[in-house]
Amino acid sequence: MPARRNIAGPDGSGSMAARRRLGRLLTELREAKAITQEAAAEYIERVPSTLYRMETGKPGVRIRIKQDIHGLCELYEVDAPTREALVQLAETTKIKGWYQPYHDLLVQTNFDSYIGLEQDASEIDTFESQLVPGLLQTERYARALVSVPDNRERDADEVERRVRMRLRRQEILTRADPVRLDAVLSEAVLQHVVGGPAVMIEQLRHLAAISERPNITLRVLPFAAGLHDGLVSGSFVILRFPDDIEPPVVYSDVLLGGLWFEAPSEIARFRRALTSIIESALDQPASRDMIEQTAKELTGDV
Repeated sequence: MPARRNIAGPDGSGSMAARRRLGRLLTELREAKAITQEAAAEYIERVPSTLYRMETGKPGVRIRIKQDIHGLCELYEVDAPTREALVQLAETTKIKGWYQPYHDLLVQTNFDSYIGLEQDASEIDTFESQLVPGLLQTERYARALVSVPDNRERDADEVERRVRMRLRRQEILTRADPVRLDAVLSEAVLQHVVGGPAVMIEQLRHLAAISERPNITLRVLPFAAGLHDGLVSGSFVILRFPDDIEPPVVYSDVLLGGLWFEAPSEIARFRRALTSIIESALDQPASRDMIEQTAKELTGDV
């Protein structure tokens, strides 16, 4: 395996994708030698659960270059180019992303992995059935959402930190090499008045304006579309990555944390569902017209 370039960007983007790629390669090397996870963990003086987290690319594990990477390379008898590539990936995982200071908020719902991969993605396809996606929310809309407590009260400081984090995520849409976002919103997203009419009008106008950006495609799936795959699938996000640094993954957010789908057959099902949803949705000009008309109808309530 040839050495790969450093995939981390200046803000730490690439580190989560590197962690997952490193985990897959370590798993493949271990299985090729028919070595158990328990035996490999013992060799590098780790508990099996820690090696499991390393191999599955979970955050929160400090990867030791000498003990872990060189130790496993010795055990698996890998060649020099492979060892060099693994060390490079391990070094990349140590680069902290901008979202690290928010770890205490992210870990509550295992959302840290998602934000890391979102930063690494080159293309994001999403269907949202109820709420404006985080990447497209205005500050006041986001504040209205995060002010609603889950199972405990949130103080003002936590609310503000959550809002700042959400707005910081959106920078991937406006950076020098912006993510390409293809979003389909159910008409219900436009009709749910979050934060009151004034907040919702601002949010709708923001959607109409941002849909003009060349890297953003925004469609509305109207109620009139009738039965469609989105009614069964619920909301989901498909993340795709540049230069094959990571296979596509699907993320679906639920109350107690996100669900990940990574098997090729699962990715294919979500892609078929998205194709069906897009076919039922309005085109971009008609979608923009519906968004603007909904905002106009709300002005009478302000």
